[in-house]
Amino acid sequence: MRRTDKPIAAAAGDNKDEREEERPLPPRSASHPTEKVKWTKMFYRTLITLFMLLIASLISWFLWGDPGKAVIKL
Repeated sequence: MRRTDKPIAAAAGDNKDEREEERPLPPRSASHPTEKVKWTKMFYRTLITLFMLLIASLISWFLWGDPGKAVIKL
């Protein structure tokens, strides 16, 4: 093989590189979508869960909290 001869794979790759350089890159938001919606949903679900746990613990504390003053005696 002479110095001026290019291998077939390299010649095909050169055309591919030229085609890729002609196309502009897509915007970052298209290739890497934001996770804001996912984190917002998780945040609100966590808040609602914590609020429900607080309500349940307050009700159970009211009903069975102090053995001497319990409303419901078992």
